[in-house]
Amino acid sequence: MPEPWTGPDGFSVMSPTNRSTSAAHGPNGPLAACAIGGCATTGEAHMRRSLAALAAVTVLGVSASAGAAPGEVFSPPAIYPVGISSEKAVAVGDVNGDGLADVVVGYGDYAGSSGLKIAYQQPGGTMAYAVDHPVAGAGARSIEILDVDGDGRDDIAVATRTRVELVMQQADGSLSAGTQIPLPRAEVLRAGDVTGDGLTDLVVVGWGEGQLHVLAADGAGGFESPVTYSVPLGGWNDLDIGDVDGDGLLDVVAMSGQMYNVPSLSVLIQADDGTLEPPSSALLPVASTNARAVGAGDVDGDGVAEVVVGYGGNRPASNLGVYEWSASGGLVVAGTIPTYDLPGSIEIADVDLDGIGDVVVAHSGWSSVSVHTGVEGSIPGAMDRYAFISGNISASGMDVADVDGDGVPDAVGAGAAGRGFAVVVNQTEPPSPTPQPDAATAVQLQPRNGRVSVGQMLGATVTVTNEGTDPATGQVVITVPDNLELWVAGAPCTQTEQVVCAIEGLEPGKSVDLRVAYTATSRGSGPVTATAEIADDVDQSNDRSAATFWVR
Repeated sequence: MPEPWTGPDGFSVMSPTNRSTSAAHGPNGPLAACAIGGCATTGEAHMRRSLAALAAVTVLGVSASAGAAPGEVFSPPAIYPVGISSEKAVAVGDVNGDGLADVVVGYGDYAGSSGLKIAYQQPGGTMAYAVDHPVAGAGARSIEILDVDGDGRDDIAVATRTRVELVMQQADGSLSAGTQIPLPRAEVLRAGDVTGDGLTDLVVVGWGEGQLHVLAADGAGGFESPVTYSVPLGGWNDLDIGDVDGDGLLDVVAMSGQMYNVPSLSVLIQADDGTLEPPSSALLPVASTNARAVGAGDVDGDGVAEVVVGYGGNRPASNLGVYEWSASGGLVVAGTIPTYDLPGSIEIADVDLDGIGDVVVAHSGWSSVSVHTGVEGSIPGAMDRYAFISGNISASGMDVADVDGDGVPDAVGAGAAGRGFAVVVNQTEPPSPTPQPDAATAVQLQPRNGRVSVGQMLGATVTVTNEGTDPATGQVVITVPDNLELWVAGAPCTQTEQVVCAIEGLEPGKSVDLRVAYTATSRGSGPVTATAEIADDVDQSNDRSAATFWVR
């Protein structure tokens, strides 16, 4: 039998990484007496296949060696040790400027050192062994990756319980030593424009202080002094940012998860002047339970962010509450959704690429991540569950972002007690890139030069050829020097100081000839030019042709 370890809330949990029996175990005993391949629900079936494939997963490589079954969102997890035992938070971003997504894991506690473990992605999709980057404080408990100074590079902001620390990416891709912003009890931070000036701000909450702090970006690569708002918060808090009231401005959602705190949810609406209005608070759908994680995003396709909170312990008490902003102001419950045990972290992202946000939930202590698919005009649907990182996952312990560069969001989770981090790759087929129209026209003016006497006429031809793959539409502009008069046939043309000839739907591989006649009016020389102005022409290097004529 595997050795039990102490899970969240004091439960004794069978170590998920060592399970080999056919029964699924949990804090309250067997979940179901079913063999791998024989459980009832769709979500459980996803989980069984993921666990069965886990043995085939390589530790190196973003993509797992055993793929997901058809129709499943996430692959089995690729697990990466980082050499620490106090993982707190995780975030994804390109923190060395090579165009590849890296994974940043925060660690530390009161008794030990604090820092970041950074796994740099290598060409080909492997992850290099995590590099240590120390930070001050009592553990890197929450991480956001953002461009602090506007140089186009991803920087790192970390909440370390005693301060916010900024780690800046340098021009060579290295990371600076941390710049510290004192902020006692900084526990959770999120990034977004909550002041309405187009700059990315930081929102921070601490432990048990009943306050929310906004660090407004100053436009000069730093942040202004914190502006503090009173919010009903205890401990085990969480934050998210989204447009909850649909006015186009980002609002702040704060969650309290300690001691059945009433109320558990608060929304601070962004006012037109860039400040936050006093919190509008709401209770959980059931009494005497704790909130565990919160997310804000559009999960019903109406263009306005809903608030989704995970609460409760084990099933059937584990649920998601979905809230929306009422017409009269304030949160109202739109519905509740059963979810798997201990919903420890929530992110809202469109993982199935249908244009509606889905609810991604990491289940603390259960080696699981679930997806509740967003439904247009309704609350999210039933759960599909997949294997994930084991260990206690905090509210900041999961990020949903594109790791492998295919344009589809993947999920990354960090588990405490030395379990490192896991990447589950999204198997949804990326959308085919919209083919760029290609009407690569070429223009040729013949003859290229000549001599003519005053009063004499000379003939020439402008040939327009579509060398692209799409029909060409636009115009050809022909200009002549002052001592030549011009007449053109072969296409609808308008003559003013120039001759403009319309090109309509010239098919790929086809040509049109414009017959040009010049009449010399006086002596001199000068260029005659023909220039194609065609929409969606990807190669304009051959769109102009010129000739020179001398009049004697």
